[in-house]
Amino acid sequence: MAKLKKGKRNNKARTNPIAKTTSVKEQQKDEQTRQSKVLPLIQKLSSTSPNERAMAIQAISVLCEDERLRTLFLKERLINIILEQCLSDNNDEIIVESLGLLRNLTLEQGHEVAMHLWRSNIWVTLANGFEKAQKSFEAIHADPAAVDKSKKALLFDFADNLLALTTELANTNEELFDQIFGRIDGVLAFAVGVLNWNIAKQEVVISVKLFTTVLDFLYNFSNQSGAFIEKLIASFDFQKLMEFDQTLNLNKLSKTYIQCIKFHVFESKFEVTSEEAQQTKQRTTAEILDTVSGIVTTVDIKECQAKITKLNSKTIEDKNSKVSEQDSRELNQARTDIESIGIALELVTALLEYASLNELDVQESVTLSPEMTTVAFEKLPLLLIELLVNFPEFHNRSLMALNNLCWFGLSVSNDIPISWVGQTLQIWEFIAQNILNFAAPQEGESKLLATKLDATNVLWAISKTLPMEILATHISLDTVNLLIQQSQSILNPVGPEPLAGGQGQTINLDLDTIQLNNDLTARIVGLLASVASSIAAGDMAITATVMDYLVNLPALLPVVEAPIVVEALNGVYDVFGQDLDELDRLFVERGYLAVLAGYQTKVRDMYKQLDKRRVGELKVKAEEAYLNLGRFIDYKN
Repeated sequence: MAKLKKGKRNNKARTNPIAKTTSVKEQQKDEQTRQSKVLPLIQKLSSTSPNERAMAIQAISVLCEDERLRTLFLKERLINIILEQCLSDNNDEIIVESLGLLRNLTLEQGHEVAMHLWRSNIWVTLANGFEKAQKSFEAIHADPAAVDKSKKALLFDFADNLLALTTELANTNEELFDQIFGRIDGVLAFAVGVLNWNIAKQEVVISVKLFTTVLDFLYNFSNQSGAFIEKLIASFDFQKLMEFDQTLNLNKLSKTYIQCIKFHVFESKFEVTSEEAQQTKQRTTAEILDTVSGIVTTVDIKECQAKITKLNSKTIEDKNSKVSEQDSRELNQARTDIESIGIALELVTALLEYASLNELDVQESVTLSPEMTTVAFEKLPLLLIELLVNFPEFHNRSLMALNNLCWFGLSVSNDIPISWVGQTLQIWEFIAQNILNFAAPQEGESKLLATKLDATNVLWAISKTLPMEILATHISLDTVNLLIQQSQSILNPVGPEPLAGGQGQTINLDLDTIQLNNDLTARIVGLLASVASSIAAGDMAITATVMDYLVNLPALLPVVEAPIVVEALNGVYDVFGQDLDELDRLFVERGYLAVLAGYQTKVRDMYKQLDKRRVGELKVKAEEAYLNLGRFIDYKN
């Protein structure tokens, strides 16, 4: 199943807490804030006045949007107070607001909050809540006029927060997802029932927010579980939702979610057993790509951003005034429009991965349908380049989509429009000028590191796309040296010598950053190898510089990671496997044969120490690199 590569929504809590320091001045300021804001509101949650309790939980929800204030509230056992007091309050508004706050805390804080909630039996609260909401919806079905507008609005908010909290808990980690999926039948039945009610009425009779949250729930679970998709198909007529989408002017985020679910349903049900079926797959994929790209192009991103800034500023400047319904509506629409772009890019990334697979023969290239050729290599590049160049907030997701598009272009058998070459050059130049040049990542810079990783992946694919004579004019020795320097600074973040025994101040990096560092170094090595292999004798200064670096990387074993060494060795084989006099002369003059021969024991130990159960694919590649090393030495002797 081609999962949508979703950005972690709760990765703020994944930075290294040891690396964070607080000055005395900041500590004093925090204590003042604790005494003046935090403690009084915490105390009001126990007030005998329902209004005071309601106002307190609402104020806390707003203040917890600030990371520092959120930390202060959490230190005062906010979550336990919500679980022990607020969720059993006799005031429904307080319960609804409390569920929303727990959802936001789970979103922002991630694993620790989610696990604490789960161990505190939050599922009992959620299950009881869904049962209560179901009965309330049945009452509305039976006699819509019997329930006034304000109670309906509160019910919709209640259901919205129940579903949103369930989704956020499941998104936190695989363990929680599995736990929740084992209890999902009732929640799925509730969500499907809400959708069917709207479809039957041929209008959105619930709040737009709840309608979108129902689709978000289906999207998230479909994205992570084929078994969930089977449950969804068995309990819901998806075609009716598609017709409903065509009939009504739904918001852009809802339309995007529907296309995501359509993709998952199609992928789950459709089997490619013939060339005709392969073309049907291509046409359907192209149709979804075209639809979702069209949704994105209708969003005026700059206008949405300006509106969000203006309305947020208005709220901050006048904290005591109630936000007007019109302002609230406009703010929510602008936010959901922006959110729809991120979801759309995730869908585009997954669609391109799915389209690149030839199920009839995985070793063979894919033959594109005319529709897919037009959408993927004429329309889509313009959109992705526009987002990459003009909107930094979409760098990561647009780069991931471009990465899959570039590799997709290498996997097709028919001709691609010539305009694609010019577009790849535009992408290359933008990345080289705007992304490759930032300094080596320090603590808390995982986002920048992830951007660089995605960008390097794109360059790697482009280096295999461009003809040698074109690539040679767009890659300079300075760029190659920059890539090597950045790779060295990742392998050795304390100065030029520590890997060989030097000293320096160790940088404290969290586990995510360490993994990203290793992945990025492997990608840089792969990119350098690809460039040298493509250019070969066309620019011997570049080829010699790259080969000097790659040939010497295995000397760093076991400090350097196996994927980096595998890429380096494969690059050496690719370059010097070419029958060119200039390359043979370089190989002999640099004495590479003796250097490589000295690595055989190290490389053998590297692959033997890999755990086949944990990293089976890597172990196969490492063994292949080791065996090829012996063959390559024999070949060059």
